[in-house]
Amino acid sequence: MMTNKIKSLARPGNLYTEVISSLKKLIFSGKLKPGESLPNENLLSSQMGVSRPVIREALRVLQMQGFLEIRRGSRGGTYVTDLKTISLSDNLEDLILMGKISIKDLTQVRLFMEPEIFRLAAVNGTKGQIEMLGQILSETQSTRNHHRRIELNVEFHQEIVEMANNPLYTRFMETILDFTRNFIKTFKPSDRRIHDDQDHAAIYAAIKEKDEKKVVELTRSHVNHVCTAMLMLEKEWLSTLAVKEAVGE
Repeated sequence: MMTNKIKSLARPGNLYTEVISSLKKLIFSGKLKPGESLPNENLLSSQMGVSRPVIREALRVLQMQGFLEIRRGSRGGTYVTDLKTISLSDNLEDLILMGKISIKDLTQVRLFMEPEIFRLAAVNGTKGQIEMLGQILSETQSTRNHHRRIELNVEFHQEIVEMANNPLYTRFMETILDFTRNFIKTFKPSDRRIHDDQDHAAIYAAIKEKDEKKVVELTRSHVNHVCTAMLMLEKEWLSTLAVKEAVGE
């Protein structure tokens, strides 16, 4: 048990979120390792200077998020998981901070998959699907709502994936686009554009013309630009965290 690594909380505020933050820091730093057990509720309560209900609520949240698991029986207790079940949408910042996922990973997958998916969309897309793609593009160009614009840009990619008519690509891209959406919503300032507004318009025109070669070239360029911008956002965020850590925030 990690009894010598759990410290009393010194800051005021929402106590159970402070407990969550403290335990996550121990996990991120490696002081609490996968498969390692936490002290029981009574001991945690004493060590952290909070009540048992506060400890219980914090452990419940960490279990729901995939950081901890509760084991029953003779070897029962609260254990750190291997972190493979952490929710992407709820813990994006944590996963990047731990180095479990990165924009470099995303870039490699998208550059490999999307040019072929977009090519298949040009080949297999129906008239109705192409019209729907045009409607999504038109609404994206006209909206001034930041969050709506993000959703529409993701919908543009989702519609093209559907047009490719390959269920495996659809399944793979659901996770990739979900990651992209959550990253952009979490890290992108409202005044920052991560790709040229004309990218989607050019891709739409090439798909409509069923120009496979042009679609592949435009898609590769578009994905490369987007991922490069996201790499910069990731770097800026990690640098900001490093500064905050240095000044003790």
